[in-house]
Amino acid sequence: MPFLSRLGSIGAFLASEKEDFRPGSQTLVDWIPRFDAWYRDSTGISQGRNLHLLYGRECRLAVDSLAGLEKRLFAIACAARKRGFITNLELDLWDLLEVGDTLIDTFQAERGFSLTLDCRKPNRPTGTESGLLRTLEAAAEATSMLTLRGDPLWWLEKGVGRSQTLGGKVFRVVPDSGGSITGPSERHISACDRRLQMTIDENGEIFPCVGLIGFQQFRLGSIHEELPKASPDFQELLGEVEKLGIQGPAVPPDLTVVTKEPGFPVVCCIHRNILRAEGASTRA
Repeated sequence: MPFLSRLGSIGAFLASEKEDFRPGSQTLVDWIPRFDAWYRDSTGISQGRNLHLLYGRECRLAVDSLAGLEKRLFAIACAARKRGFITNLELDLWDLLEVGDTLIDTFQAERGFSLTLDCRKPNRPTGTESGLLRTLEAAAEATSMLTLRGDPLWWLEKGVGRSQTLGGKVFRVVPDSGGSITGPSERHISACDRRLQMTIDENGEIFPCVGLIGFQQFRLGSIHEELPKASPDFQELLGEVEKLGIQGPAVPPDLTVVTKEPGFPVVCCIHRNILRAEGASTRA
């Protein structure tokens, strides 16, 4: 299927509820092998062609809160890893500090996962910073890659730069800015290729990247539905995705101020502003 090669990876946003994640942990566990088989058939991999498309496929699981659902999270992660996906768990730092050794022990036992920790929670729990550096060191020891998201100065204040343990491991600090983007928007535009993936929102709907979540004209289906078949409409949508992958969104020359949405790359914020200005329909 033309252009589908760009959508071999998975990104899922998991919203914690009382007993499970939305859109459903078991539904995702069942969907991942179905998607993998569909992708292999659609791209010719199962017929021995385009085997290079199997390399570097990722599964990113972004969790708003663990809320005692660690076992369900790891069930999803293990389902992805069994199908050959490089699996990254994105957690709130304060969640990790609350569950502490239990989650680290699971990382240690399962091995091979990468971990992203976000320190930007606006209302941080009090009294949770005790043992922070020790927990980060244990996480770095138990995972293949540790990413720390947020203000680099904040992380340095917590001792990240002084830790000999972290210094001997693979980790990185990724800042994230807020506020507004000013000046000619064209200078922020880049090809979307590395951001394209089968992105699953909290309702189970699938979009080709995080920046397009909610825009119905880009909806690829749902994990609650059958995977899409080749059709003129689907091929046309893949063609639009291909254009974004090659050149990024087209920017009107008069767009000079864009509101930065938390969690979205700059280019995605610009694209979302453009789509809203054009009257693109979003899910109610």
